[in-house]
Amino acid sequence: MRTRTILFTFLLLTTFVSNSNAQLSFGVVGFPQISSLTNKSDVINNKLSYAGGGGVNVTYDFSSKYGVQLGVLYSAQNQKLTSKYTINGMDYSHDSRKRFDYLKIPLLLRMTKEVGKFDLVVFAGPQFSYLLKYDGGMVVYIKDQYFGLPATPSGNKYYNHYNIDATGGVGLEFPLSKYVKLVSALKIDCNITNAQNSNATFYSYKISDINGTGGTARNKTYALMLGINYKFKNPNDLLAPSNKFRKQSYGKKKRYK
Repeated sequence: MRTRTILFTFLLLTTFVSNSNAQLSFGVVGFPQISSLTNKSDVINNKLSYAGGGGVNVTYDFSSKYGVQLGVLYSAQNQKLTSKYTINGMDYSHDSRKRFDYLKIPLLLRMTKEVGKFDLVVFAGPQFSYLLKYDGGMVVYIKDQYFGLPATPSGNKYYNHYNIDATGGVGLEFPLSKYVKLVSALKIDCNITNAQNSNATFYSYKISDINGTGGTARNKTYALMLGINYKFKNPNDLLAPSNKFRKQSYGKKKRYK
């Protein structure tokens, strides 16, 4: 269902482009980012961790002020944590690390204002995330009696594959030429849905019932987006290049044996 929604959105976007004088641009971005996975744990101290990612996007500007953007991003998210617990009057702590690889598809509303030589851009919207891979132990602390750090589970059973995020941010775009822009932005993502699979079990214990881990976990990321945008001279060239565009791109026909 989510895949159909995304395809419908893309087809609707391209339909608008092919029947209007819209401004269409294609971009490539990379980003370092800070990430964290938070829950209501009293025994787990989650720490901000560093990772990164990259991807592509298509921007459709309704006017000089408003537009929408559809992206496809790969996001690597690390999570460092320290678990502190007490058994029989003795204090213990354990450091560990998790790694999440997500495919993210943001659909953003953009508002642009010209500020000197720059364009100031504010954006916000929903984002669909799919968990590609998860590595690292799941901290378990059961009724003040047991602590364990299991190996990476098969099938990523401790975390949900599908998530919906709220995302937004602010950026600056600097024109390098009439058709090329250097872009930068601060993008913040936060889970709306539960990143953790509350129905998963560890031995006979349900994850959501385990003391200390909490039943709800939220991914948060703070990314510094850096990239290049290319604005098409004629938006229809993306779908059906004109004869002039074909000649410039391909030149004379070549013969093949």
